[in-house]
This record gives sequence, structure tokens and C-alpha cells, in this order.
Amino acid sequence: MKRFLILLGLCLILLGGGILGLKFLQPTTFNALMIAFELSPNAKEEKARLDRIKLLAISEEKKRILASKTIFLGASLNMTELALGNPIKVYSYPDNSPRVDRWVYYFADESRPTILEFHDNKLASAYKVSAHKLDLPTSEETTRQELTPATASVPAPDAP
Repeated sequence: MKRFLILLGLCLILLGGGILGLKFLQPTTFNALMIAFELSPNAKEEKARLDRIKLLAISEEKKRILASKTIFLGASLNMTELALGNPIKVYSYPDNSPRVDRWVYYFADESRPTILEFHDNKLASAYKVSAHKLDLPTSEETTRQELTPATASVPAPDAP
């Protein structure tokens, strides 16, 4: 019985070390396992997001990019929302040709907001601006505004 308990203890130590090693050495695989076994707090939402990405009519490479919460030039508004979530503010210029949409994201680990500019539903550019140049909402809810070019006040990209 004592041998069994020692062997069981060693197995648990190895298993625990293996899981920690997997988390730090292969974070993508670790996260996929956490989602698959619904061990993550938001596993159901993440699984639904990944399922929606799988249904998109795009290449497997682009699906992997979106699944990793990254975007690429040419991504649609829908693809961007699936990858990054809802923006904190949206500026739409529906009367422009091409139609222009600017989405504002404020990522926790960055000090300046990111502006994603879409032309006719395709990501055309991304840039950062100083936070004080934008009138950002205090809540995390998306604020959608329809602006005409004459009343729009989104600043141009900062000069390098």
C-alpha cells in the first residue's frame, strides 16, 4: 500500500509539472485543452467564438490567425469582431466612397488606443493615437455613432 501511495504521489507530481510545462511552453495547446474540457471561466463563449471562425469561408491560415485573437489587412468587420471582440467606440462614415468605418480598441497592456480603419468592410489600416485625443467612453460598452465627414472628429494618425 505504501508503494502505491508513493507511486500515485509521483504520478501526480509529474502530471502537475506536465500541465504547468504545457501552459508555459505550449500556451496555445494548453488554452485549447482548457476550452475543450470547459475548465476556463469563459470556455463556452470562447468555444462559440472558435466555432463561428471555423464556419468562415476563408483559408485555414486566416482562421488560425483569427483564432489567436489577431487580425490581418483585408479582414472584414465581422472577422475583426470575432478576433478582438467589440470595439469601445465606432465611427462610421456611410456617405463616403468607399464607406469608411473606424473602430477604436483600448487594449489593457497598451497605453494608447488602437484605431482600425475599414474601407468598404475590409481592414485597410491600423494606427495608434494619444488617448487624450479621443473622447473615449468610460464604460466598456460599445458606443456607435453615425458621423458625417463634416462633423467627424477622429484625429489623423500621429506623425512618426
